[in-house]
Amino acid sequence: MARQKLWISLRKPKIRQSWNKYNLYNLSRLAIPSPPSATYFQQKWSAKAISRPYHGGQVREKQWARMFSRRMPSVQPMDYRYLAESDGSQESAGRGSGEELAQKPRSPREATPYMQMVYHQLERRLDTAVFRAMFASSIRQSRQFVARGLVKVNGQKMPYPGYMLNPGDMFSLPPDLVMFATGQQKPPTKSLQQRTRARAKPRINVDAADAEMRAVVDQMAALGKDMDTFRSSHPDLPPPWKAELFALGCLARRATNNPGVTPQVRVDILGQLNANFDSLKAVKDFSSASPAQTQAPLKKGWERRKRLIVRRWMEGTAEPQPASTNPITFSKPYRTPWMPRDYMSAFAFIPRYLEVNQNVCSAVYLRDPVARPGLGEVPTPFPTKVSQLAFNWYLRRR
Repeated sequence: MARQKLWISLRKPKIRQSWNKYNLYNLSRLAIPSPPSATYFQQKWSAKAISRPYHGGQVREKQWARMFSRRMPSVQPMDYRYLAESDGSQESAGRGSGEELAQKPRSPREATPYMQMVYHQLERRLDTAVFRAMFASSIRQSRQFVARGLVKVNGQKMPYPGYMLNPGDMFSLPPDLVMFATGQQKPPTKSLQQRTRARAKPRINVDAADAEMRAVVDQMAALGKDMDTFRSSHPDLPPPWKAELFALGCLARRATNNPGVTPQVRVDILGQLNANFDSLKAVKDFSSASPAQTQAPLKKGWERRKRLIVRRWMEGTAEPQPASTNPITFSKPYRTPWMPRDYMSAFAFIPRYLEVNQNVCSAVYLRDPVARPGLGEVPTPFPTKVSQLAFNWYLRRR
């Protein structure tokens, strides 16, 4: 099997449709080569080689050559005052271009970037629209979502990434899938055995380690006896508390009698046992106190809390309540509470031809992208010169 080429490289940078931090770095150091001795053919080839990895890098060259069209869609703004005054009958009769229009000063119009619309056909593809709607972090991920049947178009499953959207089509994705694609990943977790081996490596003084191990073992034995004494001296403990004390005692004895446990792990277990045992004793002492002693601090704290809330409300800065829509859930494949990916702000934009609702993870393809005076609706990081040379490259192949 042939080795897969590196999609994002720092040695040979290519701009991709991806939120990857290395792609952002390549974008920051993007330089358009323009050697003075390059021929026109070389300039067109270089422009095509630079722009194609970003625009439809997942599409084969032959397929894109068939999709290419020399007609660039565009619109021109009309003077609404003139349209309201005239119905066009004078122009159709050969009149109406007199001096009254020539006397009015015309505001200078910006040039229409027609050449920025070279790759406008690729914006109709379903995988590109999913990426433009910010439902995926890269064009490859959006293509994977579509190929696996996770994207619906007008309520029907559409497993073809190259499906060409029509104006008015709606596509949607599951919200959990979008949150996984655009949210931060879970931190990598190591197993207890790996952490134990990593901590056991810097072991230099054997005698000191043995002395430390004996001290920890003695403390664990003493803690186990204290737990047994506490359980026997309080026969009225609830069954869950007794089960918790029994489990803690078993853990202490198992860590004491197992010779394969390292001292650092025993220290961690000892600290955990002490914390749990202290919390149980604190709860027991609090429950055995009189109602007046227990309710007084709670009432005082509640009164202070109520005064703080009222003051912030009067100042217009009321404390927001915790959002139940973004809870901490360990079963989710992404980090909770949900947070956007790093370096996402550089790519956080939605084109004009899409209407996106992030709450339900659905979007509507309103119309085909067009060119306006001073604006090309096809997002591209390349200047007009590169797009013009790429257009001329594909123009000679039609």
